Amino acid sequence: MFEALTSSSFIAVSAVSAGSAGSPGPAGHPDAQLVAAILLGVSTVVYTAYHLVIAASSVRRIFPGSTSTDADLSTRTAWFRKTLGAILFTGVSLGLGLGFGLPLGLTLQHLDVSLLWTALPYAALLPILWSQSRKPSFQNHYPEVRRPFDSRTRTLNALAWTAYLIGYELFFRGLLVIALAPLIGPWPAVMASLMGYVFAHLHKYPGEAIGSLFTGLGFSLVALETQSLVQPIVLHVLLALTTDELTSRARARAAQVPA
Repeated sequence: MFEALTSSSFIAVSAVSAGSAGSPGPAGHPDAQLVAAILLGVSTVVYTAYHLVIAASSVRRIFPGSTSTDADLSTRTAWFRKTLGAILFTGVSLGLGLGFGLPLGLTLQHLDVSLLWTALPYAALLPILWSQSRKPSFQNHYPEVRRPFDSRTRTLNALAWTAYLIGYELFFRGLLVIALAPLIGPWPAVMASLMGYVFAHLHKYPGEAIGSLFTGLGFSLVALETQSLVQPIVLHVLLALTTDELTSRARARAAQVPA
């Protein structure tokens, strides 16, 4: 419910940003404000619906017969959420972007810049992730998958994260930054995306919620500069998988169970 309420705030403030943009849109979109409003409106409805569906009470109805502490339930729940998100965010982003003929960042241009801004932040954040992964409070949140991390679980988890984050970045950086920027201006688009992205992290571990402000801004600026989603997708996947791997190993050591 919290995410649903903050999503409503997201569209309200984003609509103000769109309404303040008086410049005409790109070729084929003389009414930039209308197209921007459609993108923001549909995105917010989808974003809100997704979070209502994946709420704990909803997932328990989908997977009955287990408690919230059951390892299999947590694993099924995590993968269900990611699969649904991958389908929903990818479908909406491609549908709206291609439908209106807007760029989504599905290119490899400026690959050198993208890779540089993938490697540098990852190297900087790796010691922080390692340090955080050793804290019990952090281990209470991660990894979402609670099964022992054998090779099969690692592979399925990596596939789930990758599919989800491709759709996630298509939504937050492709649709709400690269596609929206020509309609309402680069900074309003970045701020609209950043607002939704931060709201999506407010219920998570406090350090991640605060960090989302900086990572979200960085993802958006690099995507806007390169007009490509390579950096946000690759870096986001690396951070997610590294967090899960480090934390699962730390949890296993703490429980004196081989990782």
